[in-house]
Amino acid sequence: MRVIGLLFVGLLITWLLSRIGLRLLRGWDGEGSKLLFVHGGTLALCWVIYAFARADNGVPDWFAGHIFFAPQVVWALRDILRDPEREAAGALGRRPSRFQNNN
Repeated sequence: MRVIGLLFVGLLITWLLSRIGLRLLRGWDGEGSKLLFVHGGTLALCWVIYAFARADNGVPDWFAGHIFFAPQVVWALRDILRDPEREAAGALGRRPSRFQNNN
């Protein structure tokens, strides 16, 4: 049961950090390299923070960070497999903005 809770927390943390990273790098044109950089960086950051949080007598538990691998793969695959043209067309259920000039 503890592992399921950690995976859920991992999903939340990796989602938040990867969205922040993608937002910070939204001007970067290289879509594939940007995704690789952001998701790899998010995984490394979560892994290191959790390893130091689980440190025993000052020695980081480097194996403990593997709990973030599966959640990060989920978000990376979601970003890789999404269809940007469909998102741009508004086909994801978003309503058009009422503030746009639709003349």
